[in-house]
Amino acid sequence: MTKLGDEYQTIVGLVQSALDPAASVKIGQWVEGPDGRRDIDVEVRGCSNNREHFILVECKDWNRPVGIEPVDALDSKRRDLGADLAVIYSNSGFTEPALRKARRIGIQAFSALKHRDKRIRITLAQELIVKALSVQSYTLRFYFRQEVASLFPKQWDPLQVTISGLHLVNWLHAESGDLLRSIESSTRLVATYEFSAEQEFMLGTQAIPVKGIEVTLVCVQKWLSQEVQTGVTLGHYDHLTKTIAIPDKEAYYFGPVDQDRWQEIEYSWPDEELKPNSFQLRLTLLRPIVKVGDGEPPDLGPLIASKSVRYIDPDR
Repeated sequence: MTKLGDEYQTIVGLVQSALDPAASVKIGQWVEGPDGRRDIDVEVRGCSNNREHFILVECKDWNRPVGIEPVDALDSKRRDLGADLAVIYSNSGFTEPALRKARRIGIQAFSALKHRDKRIRITLAQELIVKALSVQSYTLRFYFRQEVASLFPKQWDPLQVTISGLHLVNWLHAESGDLLRSIESSTRLVATYEFSAEQEFMLGTQAIPVKGIEVTLVCVQKWLSQEVQTGVTLGHYDHLTKTIAIPDKEAYYFGPVDQDRWQEIEYSWPDEELKPNSFQLRLTLLRPIVKVGDGEPPDLGPLIASKSVRYIDPDR
């Protein structure tokens, strides 16, 4: 029967093979040292920059964080076996003294990651920061012939406007989402749509022939955040640099995201230069005009002869 520790070694071996496909990765090896035989959980031998290298990997599938003693022991084994690099993988993280020692003596401290594998106990979470662009309010205006003005009531509700039996606000929902994508921060914009011919809109039970419409949006930017789980299909977490290594052809994931857990914050995305082979996740959350139910929007695209958009400084 395979021991849990052996299973963790196997996962670590998969991670090392994925990170360096050209290397020779062996699990559970015994080698001769100056004081007799020594066991190696995972042995990685490869070549980089025309130079062969030997990576000594220790695996700790414990229920508690790895302390300073295993780091000391691995440092001794590294010198005895002449390893070019020593790595310790922990399935439960590390204590702060262990990380300080590892950083000082040049030993890498990782945790293997394998999405949805119950053998992996460590879970990672990060702050997800999003820019939220919302339609705070909107006004709707119709253009029509002078003689039609008497048909239009002084008080009316945009939710009552339909065309071909479909709610106009559901078209405004999709259109305002597209308009939000065109802005970077808080602003007010005016979008005007001229129809190629008069179109019959219904305001309740009253038919109104309309030549065009104008919608004014007051758009507001906020910064929101929440903590979400994150990881990769196969890879590892570096406890010293607090980064995730993602091998080629493996996938990064985060979430789930809870729409009710967003917290407004006073800061934005970090303004830092990305290191080579790294990425930063930047998402924008769009909150357009709210739809009415689950109804389909009317297809106004073929009816529109021209469209213009004006952006107005919100401080004016």
